[in-house]
Amino acid sequence: MKNRGICGSLALSALLIGLSATFSTGLLAQGNKKTIPAINKESDERLKELVSWFKVVLPNEEPVIVEGKNLVILTPKATGKRAQEWVTLAEKHRELAIQTLDLDESDTQETKLGIFLWATPDQFKNYIRRVEKRSPNKDDIVEINSEDWVLRAAATVGSVKDGILSDHRAGELAAAMMVGRKAKKANKIPEWLILGFGRATTWKIAKQTLKPLIEERRKVAFMSKKWNGWQVLCGDANGPEAPAMQTSAVYYLAFGPTASKFPKFVEGYQLDDANNTRSLDQVLEFSGIEKDSFSTGWQKWAVR
Repeated sequence: MKNRGICGSLALSALLIGLSATFSTGLLAQGNKKTIPAINKESDERLKELVSWFKVVLPNEEPVIVEGKNLVILTPKATGKRAQEWVTLAEKHRELAIQTLDLDESDTQETKLGIFLWATPDQFKNYIRRVEKRSPNKDDIVEINSEDWVLRAAATVGSVKDGILSDHRAGELAAAMMVGRKAKKANKIPEWLILGFGRATTWKIAKQTLKPLIEERRKVAFMSKKWNGWQVLCGDANGPEAPAMQTSAVYYLAFGPTASKFPKFVEGYQLDDANNTRSLDQVLEFSGIEKDSFSTGWQKWAVR
């Protein structure tokens, strides 16, 4: 599917975590609202709910469950050996996201984040079909629902050959959900922003000697000679290099010279006073980020 920008009007731009697939445009799908208590010493209703969603997909298997302070990971036994490491890293991603987005802890979540990491693409697509109640697209690889009390995300564990760092998979989803919380009054948030930020936290946390990250940055350095930052986020830059470039552009916004304005940038996707969604041009103006400065600044930074 071709990347679509949101420069003049609202549309969604697909972004990869990985190098060869596209995301669903069903991001932030609506779930059934219900008051689910957070996990604590008195209540395990949230955990029961998460297990019930897991069993909708694999009714005859008990999930491997690992809890962190702020999130829970559920995965099949076949992929559960490193679940504890996933939780530890996911908490780091979430903490980095909260700091970067300038989120108050009270605004981050109503309950623990539920993250499902499936062993196979078929399991993941069955999750979309049976839990999120929509028809999966052939290229779906991530599903996120940031609605109050639902707060769940799912993906396949993935592998390095697909450009995916499985140890950081849950962390990318946790960080992506925090973008949804920052702009929770938004009508729609571009996928390149939500999932690009998730991947950008991996760029920030993971060892830069890891092969997928080296490959992504190599592509960015090469293609940034052709495309500027504005074109990347608008979706003008397409092809196999586009996902890495979009991640790089979001990284620049979140952790580069514009970092102090990034929380305002994300807030810009909330509905304005007239209940309209801002274009990318308007979001940049709202956040105080100068368009040309960002566009050429990213281009120069990316080749370093």
